[in-house]
Parts: sequence; structure tokens; C-alpha cells
Amino acid sequence: YGPQEWLQTNLQLDKVGNGRFYDEAKFTAAYQYFEESRIDRDFQSAQQRNRIEEVNAYSINMDFSKSLNEHNQLYYGAEWVLNDVNSIAFNRDIYSDEKESIGTRYPDSDWSSYALYISGKFGLSDKTALHAGARYNHFAINATFDTVHYPFPYSQAQLNNGSITGNLGLTHRPTEDWVIKGN
Repeated sequence: YGPQEWLQTNLQLDKVGNGRFYDEAKFTAAYQYFEESRIDRDFQSAQQRNRIEEVNAYSINMDFSKSLNEHNQLYYGAEWVLNDVNSIAFNRDIYSDEKESIGTRYPDSDWSSYALYISGKFGLSDKTALHAGARYNHFAINATFDTVHYPFPYSQAQLNNGSITGNLGLTHRPTEDWVIKGN
């Protein structure tokens, strides 16, 4: 493995107050850069094989919470994620520094996800609470394959799909020392 490069950044804004639609609003924007390489050479060979992967990852989250009353809370938000993958590969002559293209480990691609969620905690009594939530997630991938070095019968792959998931749970505290949870 060659040296890794990894950069993580995060900007977060948090607003607290008794707004009409939220008591707390949190906005998070993040960026990551990651580079990893694999470098190898056969014993006494002049050819050094180099494969380098670079990933740029972006994300934005908006999260809100609202207290409906003393026993009921609502949480909702949205998320966007993009991973941009770039693969580079070449053989390098260690004496002349000449390079020639070789097949990459991964296709150049971008993967994205968009989501909306809502969940809540609803107090049924002082000792029992119902937890429920739903999330819609839409994801897509676009990949470009190397057909010069690999005899694939295609050069592109795409996926574009979505799904709804949910959860339902119950928490009961018969005493201060006991908690019973079911999901």
C-alpha cells in the first residue's frame, strides 16, 4: 500500500429556540477526501504497478426536533450524500519513469443518496412510550467501466431506486432499575 491521504471537514450550525416548526434545527455540511494506492513490483522487474483510488465524499444533513408536549417529541429531517470515485492505474518503469496505462481496480463512478425521515416518541403513560418512524431513501449510481483493458460487453452501469423503511418500538419502565424494550 502507498501512503493514504485523508481529509475530513465538517461545518455545523445549530439553532435552539421555541420556533413554530422546531425547537432545535441542526444543519451539517461535510466533505471528505480519501486517497489510497496499491503499488507492487515483481522481484527484479523494472515494471512497477500503481493503482490509485480517490474518493470525494460530500454530505448535507438537516435535522429538526419539536417537543409537542411534555411526553411527545417529533424528529424529522433530510439528507444528501454524494461519493465521487476516481480510479487511476499505470505501470511505471522504475529506470526510465515511462508510464503505460493498465486496468483500474474500480470503475469511475458517482453514488448518491437522498433521504427524508420522520420519527417520534409518544408517551402512553409515565412508564410506557411508543417509538415510531419512517424514512424514504432514494439512491443512484453511475459507473463508467474500462473496456480498453477489460473485455466487458458494456461500458456503463446505472442504478436508480428508492425505498421506504420504518420502525416501531415500545419501551416500558416498570421500576427505575428495569427497562423493557421491544422493536
